[in-house]
Amino acid sequence: MKRNLSSGNDPTRLRTSFFILLVGFIALAGGCRGKGGKTVIEGSFPFAMKQKVICFHMNSSTLEPVDSTVTDDKGRFRFSFHAGNPEFYSIRFDENKKNIVLAVHPGEKITITSPVKEYWKNYSVRGSEDSEKVSELVRNQELYQEDFRMLAKTFYDSLYSPHFADAIKPGLDSAYRRLVSEKKAFTRDFVRKNCSYLAGLMALYQQIPSSGLSRSEPVLNPEEDYVYYHMVDSALNALYPASTPVRMLRSQMIAWDEQRKVKESYVGRAGKGILAPEIVMVSLNGDTIQLGMFRGKVVCLVFWASWDPKSRNLNKILRQEYFRQNPK
Repeated sequence: MKRNLSSGNDPTRLRTSFFILLVGFIALAGGCRGKGGKTVIEGSFPFAMKQKVICFHMNSSTLEPVDSTVTDDKGRFRFSFHAGNPEFYSIRFDENKKNIVLAVHPGEKITITSPVKEYWKNYSVRGSEDSEKVSELVRNQELYQEDFRMLAKTFYDSLYSPHFADAIKPGLDSAYRRLVSEKKAFTRDFVRKNCSYLAGLMALYQQIPSSGLSRSEPVLNPEEDYVYYHMVDSALNALYPASTPVRMLRSQMIAWDEQRKVKESYVGRAGKGILAPEIVMVSLNGDTIQLGMFRGKVVCLVFWASWDPKSRNLNKILRQEYFRQNPK
């Protein structure tokens, strides 16, 4: 009696099936690791018909063009490219130069839409959890920036008021401190919740106006808020060590850690009761002065900078005190 080889018991067919399943599993597993993949960014902006739109890769401090296209008669566009690691990308219409920042992971299909011309302030994102978190951060930043702009306008509009110093400025200072405190609290909470996302890294580099409202400064200061920088660096470096923004943060953390060690060593050598290091300087008369020349005397040593308003004010106070202590 002949054996029926089509009954499903053929070991050759079983080995072939197993091999196909194994290859399929390896391919699937390889795709899940996020080593790279085709990424799609689609957009719908009804106000931007037949406009040029550009996709940039945000590499270090530069924007590298990835692709460009022209929207159709309904304001739609589509970009498709290969992404190797999670990176920041931006979408910008050529007419107004305003960017929508996206935290793109390999293989994502991202859809962004906005019904308004100021799209960078009010847009929605689907298909990218990290980019959704970025949009939340951007919306919060826009709200606070508007509050700071109103504060600055009130400041300059009332600068020459006779009541500015005694009534208006104290109120503005109080409002400024409240806004800064709220923004810091939001940012710290955002970083704690999203330290393993690129959005958490982006939060570290947000800027707010300084107390003089004339320049910007980080919301989170690396010295005061080191724990938050460390939190993001540790989480992202473990997940995406090859990502450009992650590598940049890692380099900064290494530099800051070295600076902290140097500072701690100086503090250890200049504490209370420890002999001060020798300092040599040239006086206004051209004489060489050494700190050791005043050993046994009380010395007021001040470090200042000509560009710092507080330093200049302190110099006036010290000058007055000097002449009070040394009358002619």
